[in-house]
Amino acid sequence: MVIHHNRRRISFHWTALFRVIALLLLSGPVLAAANIRARLDRNPVSLDESFHLVYEADSNVDDPDFSVLSRDFEILSSAQSTNMRAINGDWSLKKSWDLTLISKKAGVFTIPPVSFGSDVSPSLRITVKQATQAPGSQKNIAGEQAQLFLEVETDSNQAWVQSQIIYTVRLLRTVNISSASLSEPETSDPDAIIQRLGDDASYDTTRNGVRFAVIERKYAIYPQHSGKLTINPLRFDGNVATPAVRPRSFMDQFMGLNTGTRKRVLSRRVDVDVKPVPAGTAVDSWLPAKNLSLTETWSADVSRLKTGEPVTRTLVLRADGLLAEQLPEPKLDEIDGLKQYPDQAQLENNPSGDGFSGTRKVKIAMIPTHAGSYRLPAITLPWFNTRTGKQEIARLPAVELHSSGVANTAAPPPAATPAPQPQ
Repeated sequence: MVIHHNRRRISFHWTALFRVIALLLLSGPVLAAANIRARLDRNPVSLDESFHLVYEADSNVDDPDFSVLSRDFEILSSAQSTNMRAINGDWSLKKSWDLTLISKKAGVFTIPPVSFGSDVSPSLRITVKQATQAPGSQKNIAGEQAQLFLEVETDSNQAWVQSQIIYTVRLLRTVNISSASLSEPETSDPDAIIQRLGDDASYDTTRNGVRFAVIERKYAIYPQHSGKLTINPLRFDGNVATPAVRPRSFMDQFMGLNTGTRKRVLSRRVDVDVKPVPAGTAVDSWLPAKNLSLTETWSADVSRLKTGEPVTRTLVLRADGLLAEQLPEPKLDEIDGLKQYPDQAQLENNPSGDGFSGTRKVKIAMIPTHAGSYRLPAITLPWFNTRTGKQEIARLPAVELHSSGVANTAAPPPAATPAPQPQ
């Protein structure tokens, strides 16, 4: 009896134990906090270089909230991956988040805990040093030749309102780059017209005995207000290739932590003194150009026109240093007995190394309504020569048209009478 009684007690003990273990196994992932790890790919970092912040969790956690990082860092990109592994027959779930960050300023920072639902990551400390390269400089703070930098310049430090400024940007490098981007120019004049000038040019150059690969880009800027025009620094972002090293983990091979460093460089700021329209010059006739020409052609001999038949006059206004949209419409005087029908103007902008050349072409159909002579007055167009700083006049001389014959005003032929149908 005793032995039988003990067996029942022992059997009950093991059954209860199994139930407790099963309950713990089932409830463990819910009750236990997720194991979240955080690591940096390097520390310290430079202000002009990006770094990777990686979070890993062993269990299924809620989506993270990375907004707390935006106070001190800019999130350039983020990637998420999930990996399931079997170890001795047991499956484990691993989720990873790879953030590419760049600091907004130099200093020592605490990367705050990130919330993954009810779970949080540990905090990290990172040191951000001053940029190794000052904007527009070819050397870093150690006096060594920089591997990557931006160079900017304008064709002049003075201009006139609405005149053309050529802004040249050069990216010089001795390293391989990928996933690169360059910001567009922004100025202190919110109304300034900024146009990219042609395609990028690629070439090599030597600076201080070091050979650089160069990518050159040009812009034409047309300020609309006088005063100091500030062209803000441009920003270049790109991956700079680093020597291949052995990945620290299996996931690193796919997360690209060792394929390169995200690099950011800034150009220097450029200031240009923009002069106003000279005193005594009418604003509505202000045309600041490097060169301007006004020409005309005719579709027929103007001394032998036929009354009632059209002749086409083509006026072409071309200006170096101005866009076609800046060129005015020609003013046509009304001539008694001469009908004029201008077509819509054709605008064309031709880029070159010296800037844009804008062309406005307009065709005017003219029909003399009676025989005789017609005098078209001269066309004058004042413009300002930005090379000489003087006002000039483009001029087309007066034209005499001579028409002979009688206008074709015959009535249209009467409509044909239908033939009678057979009965």
